[in-house]
Amino acid sequence: MEIKELTVSTDEERKQWIEMLKMAADYHYDMAAQFSPEILGDTEMEEVAKIHRAWARAIQEASELISYWELEDDDEIKVI
Repeated sequence: MEIKELTVSTDEERKQWIEMLKMAADYHYDMAAQFSPEILGDTEMEEVAKIHRAWARAIQEASELISYWELEDDDEIKVI
């Protein structure tokens, strides 16, 4: 399935998406810190921390993309 256009109804919805995604990214950065090993060489814990950092960064990038949405019509915001 190919999505050619993404829309939200209002600028307030766009801001809510950005805020929700920011909180999700912050959560995963916090989880990465919790799983960072205290002992060097604990590869299992480091792998979990890396995964949480990767998820956090991906969510953060999605939030940045949404911040680029611009008004196209009076009542819709679209990705260009």
